[in-house]
Amino acid sequence: MARRGRPGRRCPRARATLPPARGPAPWTRACRAGLAPEGGLAQLGSARRLVLVIDQLEELFTLAEKNEQGREERAAFFAALRAATTPAEPGGVPGAMVVAAVRGDFLDQALRFPLLAEAIDAEVFAITPMSEAELRSAVTGPAAEAGLGFDGAVVDAVVAEVRSDDPATEGFGAGVLPLVSQAMYAAWGHREPGGELDLRAYRRGGGTTDAVNRSAQSLYDGLPPKSRRSRVRCSPC
Repeated sequence: MARRGRPGRRCPRARATLPPARGPAPWTRACRAGLAPEGGLAQLGSARRLVLVIDQLEELFTLAEKNEQGREERAAFFAALRAATTPAEPGGVPGAMVVAAVRGDFLDQALRFPLLAEAIDAEVFAITPMSEAELRSAVTGPAAEAGLGFDGAVVDAVVAEVRSDDPATEGFGAGVLPLVSQAMYAAWGHREPGGELDLRAYRRGGGTTDAVNRSAQSLYDGLPPKSRRSRVRCSPC
């Protein structure tokens, strides 16, 4: 069942039976050694348990697909997870609980693998796009914590720029936060010394529509000519 994620809410547990390992890969051996009764976790005490958090799990489907070595490393990674989440004794408690984060548009690829398919089938904790109130808080919160003055017109500009054109989405797309983060970082660099973060600084930084492009262009312009040619050749990848 998919649920909307909220700050402070406990994430449901997802379990899966991992496919058998096809060899004692280094990651598998490391997990087994650390999770064994006499291993590193034994010093934490019987009441404690390892929580292994894996972010950007979609890289298993992007980077690992490019060559045979990547696919072998992916298989070893799955085997390591199996070692971490399989009880040492029948009916026992696994040495670790795994929480994995994956982009929603990669769920179909995750279903190709029995390990991930069973975890998804057991339960999914869905993080949906932010509401307008949450987005405004994400913009103003860090500035308030830093004691920085903030022009309310900047927040209005951010909300207007990233609002989805599709009324069915009821607000904002799933990928707006990185754009907002980059835009605010650029605006900080363009504010007047000692001044508040105002609309002028935000516009000079490019806003959410151009801040990433300007930052990438600035980085590219700072490269030596030889490195520039190398980046151009790699850019279609």
